[in-house]
Amino acid sequence: MWGLGSESSWKFDQESGLLTWSFPQRVVMAPAGIVGTFNETEGSWLWRWANSSISRTLTTAANLAREHGKANDFDSLIEPRYDCDVNEAWELAALTMHLSKHQGVYKIKDGIVHVFLCFGNVRIERSQLEFDTPAKARSVP
Repeated sequence: MWGLGSESSWKFDQESGLLTWSFPQRVVMAPAGIVGTFNETEGSWLWRWANSSISRTLTTAANLAREHGKANDFDSLIEPRYDCDVNEAWELAALTMHLSKHQGVYKIKDGIVHVFLCFGNVRIERSQLEFDTPAKARSVP
């Protein structure tokens, strides 16, 4: 719909919790928080609340998943580190998205580590490039 997966670049600010995707004619922004990370080499998921290298301000969604796990006896939601494959990591992130009422999940790959974020309502803005381009030169998507 707005091009998730076809962005030319992205940026995530851990302090503000703002996830930004850039496209040729628009910028899309959404509040976001890290849910957890998946390590390819170890084959394991690490919940955000168990990862001291991630800002404490971004734990809300992951904490909801942990509370749901405690209430329903789901080890995968309670254990800080959980052995799984990347598909199950997607499932953990998707369940967290659902529990926290977020709009989607975005995965960032950094070497062997996949960082999963839940994001909220998106805001779409036309890029400055579009405003700087003469009307007759603009292409219609």
